[in-house]
Amino acid sequence: MRRKLEFPSKFLVISFYAILLLPVLTPSLDFTSSNILKWDMEETKSGGPFPEILDCNVFINCIYLSQKIPSFITKEMLDEERNLSVIVDVSCDTTNPNNPIPVYTVNTTFDKPTVQVETK
Repeated sequence: MRRKLEFPSKFLVISFYAILLLPVLTPSLDFTSSNILKWDMEETKSGGPFPEILDCNVFINCIYLSQKIPSFITKEMLDEERNLSVIVDVSCDTTNPNNPIPVYTVNTTFDKPTVQVETK
């Protein structure tokens, strides 16, 4: 089911460097402290999955994956009640066996920049 992204939306960004770049890359959006959650290693050290991701409208993953970690979200979680409608996986570890976002298995391209994930 497609969901329309409403603004202001709630964003969750994982990666210190991505947090710094967001205002530069998307200057027209208001990234105030009330609508963006900024996570890094400290916030994810307990291991996932993280149900809090489902409360956000947009989840942006920009981690550098150097070892196996628990999944941030699972495909089954997407069948639950959620606000999450967009996943931006900058890290794009879809073919990595340690992928922390195992909800799809293909990479996007410039010609096809999105992948729709089927849910119940």
